[in-house]
Amino acid sequence: MNIEKFVSVVQKGWSLDHIFILENIEDVPPLINFPRGASLLQTLYRKGMIDEKDGITQNGKNLLEFALNENVEDVVREAKPKIEDGIEGLHKKLEDKLLELTGKKQMKANILGKNFPFLCNSHDLEARIKKVMIKYKLSDFQQIENCLLGYIETCNKRGKWFPILQYYIIKQKEGIETSQMVTDMRSYVKGEQKTAIKDF
Repeated sequence: MNIEKFVSVVQKGWSLDHIFILENIEDVPPLINFPRGASLLQTLYRKGMIDEKDGITQNGKNLLEFALNENVEDVVREAKPKIEDGIEGLHKKLEDKLLELTGKKQMKANILGKNFPFLCNSHDLEARIKKVMIKYKLSDFQQIENCLLGYIETCNKRGKWFPILQYYIIKQKEGIETSQMVTDMRSYVKGEQKTAIKDF
């Protein structure tokens, strides 16, 4: 890596430590045994560069390719699918997660004596995600997906399915729009999704 590429990588918010980990992703378990290593892994996971299932993600591969390519004119082409292209796949993953945990593709939440579906349809899911991405200037679709899957796991552990998913993504109360999902994304700690369930 030449000095121009080093400067470019650092300006994008990454360090050589991050690049080294991505290069050696299969040998990272010892890193969790000391704070600095765990912090580096947390950052890579939170920003969608690695995941627990597949190791390095496409975003991570793109960053690694950028860092190791001596052509400084290149840019990191993050895998950011059009929302329309990714929603159907996300909706299916959410259904599959529900099925895996509960044996059902849909759960019901009882709100003031009425039952409401926990998982909204793909059209409403798309509208909510677009809205929250614009409001909070989000760009990491993979992080949103991880957070929503984690929220389903949290609801299953609690045995309660409220707030329903669309309210979890973004909710208007007393004229103010808030997002518990964004709060959880910002407070994420590797290995534990700290979901602060509030009374919506």
